[in-house]
Formats: sequence, C-alpha cells, structure tokens
Amino acid sequence: HVRHESEFIHTTPGECSNGPFLKALSNALGCVVSDGGTVFRWSSHETTVLKTILSSPEFSDSLSQQEVESLSALLPEGSHPMVDLCDVARDYFYVDGSGGSSSIKRLLRPTMNASAELKSFYGTPTYNSNNFQNLQWYQLDEFGNVKDPY
Repeated sequence: HVRHESEFIHTTPGECSNGPFLKALSNALGCVVSDGGTVFRWSSHETTVLKTILSSPEFSDSLSQQEVESLSALLPEGSHPMVDLCDVARDYFYVDGSGGSSSIKRLLRPTMNASAELKSFYGTPTYNSNNFQNLQWYQLDEFGNVKDPY
C-alpha cells in the first residue's frame, strides 16, 4: 500500500526553504518511521540533500531533537534508512526494453508494458494524489506503444 502522506512547497520570496522543508519532512515522515513503515527513494539524491541540510547548523538548529532524530533515522547509517529502489532495480530486476539501465525513466515504460497488474492499475483514470485526481498514467500512442509519462 502506497500512501501519499503530504506535499510541500515553500513560497516565501527571498527566504531559504531548507528549514521549513526539514520541518515539513519530519512531520510527514515521522509517523512512517514510528509506525514501522518504509520510505523509498530512487538513487542517492534524497540522501545527499537530507544529509547536507541536516549537517548545516543554520537549518538543523531550528528543529527539535525529536525532529532531528526522526530525519537522521532515514539516512544510511540511521536506525530506519530509506530503501533505495534504484539499487533494488539494478541488482534484482531486468526488463526487456530497458537496455540494462537502472534509470527510472528508462525502466518505467518497459516495466509498465511487461506487467498486466500495472497496466490494469495505472490504465484507468482512478489513480489519485494530493495534487491530481483521476489521472491515467498508462496510455498507448497511436502505434500501440506505451506513452512516456514524463
């Protein structure tokens, strides 16, 4: 079960978004960690950014000890590290049409094409998130090929 927990956009002109972002991330993911859920990421970007911002006193000093601990738990050396789905795909998954790439953009279409379950789930306009309703991710072009959702 995938849960879209929250969303965040910082719109104050001239103000760095890092501090408010850390607070919003802690609020959104703290319950996932405490409930034993899993936070997924793709490749190292999220970890690198989180580690960089947390190591900056300018931003981490605005957080409570509990917020720092819940976010630090998500790092590779933490007690509840994020799961890197890029590593999982690279080490355990091959799909024809990906050219052996572990790039999410190269894997998405062939994976959707190879899976009847994904075609069924994403092929109807019932997939929702906080920022859209009834989106149909899986669509075919005029030649019967899966359209690139990007």
